[in-house]
Amino acid sequence: MNAKQANQISIIHFISECLKINPVKANANYCLYISPLRTESRPSFKVSIEKNLWVDYGLGIGGTLIDLIITLYPNLNISEAINLASHFKGNSFSFQQQKEKLSANPIKFVITKIQSITVDIDLSKYIEGRGIRVGNASQYVKSIQYNYGKWTFKAVGFKNLKGWVLRNNKFKGCTHSSISLITNNSSNLIVFEGFFDFLSYLELYPDDEFTYDYLVLNSLSNTQFLKEIIPNYNLIHLFLDNDKAGCTMTNLIIMEYQNLEVVDRSILYQNFNDLNDYLIHQKLRKE
Repeated sequence: MNAKQANQISIIHFISECLKINPVKANANYCLYISPLRTESRPSFKVSIEKNLWVDYGLGIGGTLIDLIITLYPNLNISEAINLASHFKGNSFSFQQQKEKLSANPIKFVITKIQSITVDIDLSKYIEGRGIRVGNASQYVKSIQYNYGKWTFKAVGFKNLKGWVLRNNKFKGCTHSSISLITNNSSNLIVFEGFFDFLSYLELYPDDEFTYDYLVLNSLSNTQFLKEIIPNYNLIHLFLDNDKAGCTMTNLIIMEYQNLEVVDRSILYQNFNDLNDYLIHQKLRKE
């Protein structure tokens, strides 16, 4: 089998049978997935049915089936990727066995440079576009340069307990998924879903910066950490998103901790998806 023949194998079938991932959305033209290349909460990995090509909008990369295999398993060269694809075409069980052997060396984020956010013009503009002054954000975020496979990227980095949360205008991901906790020896805690909401709060209420402790979930999948943290506080303010997932989680937290004072603050930005959306709108109104 050559590369041309290998790339005729259905990417959708490969993702379904070998990666065990089902599309979040599918129609006659394409399938949309949670990316198999990184951690994300909203699907941004698209496969064209007609062209049999994939694109990861978060990473800004895409290509053929062979490109996908090499991206998933960067230790492979093209010949090895073709060989792997040939096993999949003839025998999905044989391919699955080889895939499991390779999974011990998955593609990883490699941080290559950490700088002050103020020295990066593009990332500074991205932050300012979110309604946040770079000077205010600079003590909480950094300019992160990182490698992902053979590609090099830059992103705004926000420290969590295990690594970095990474954001730019095309990408949302993390080196390791975890929460971020900023402590000021307060008995009151404010909980945010993402770090731009945390920065937005400080932009809106700068006098509160050292008044509260702040917990940034960085993903609703990290809510298991709450049981270790919330009981340590007398008053908890929730600033989660106004989408279905955020509202559901807000209600679950209030019900779970009925013995504590837990307050839903999303009414402050009830006509917006989150606090950052509200901040951007407020600043646009003033211009």
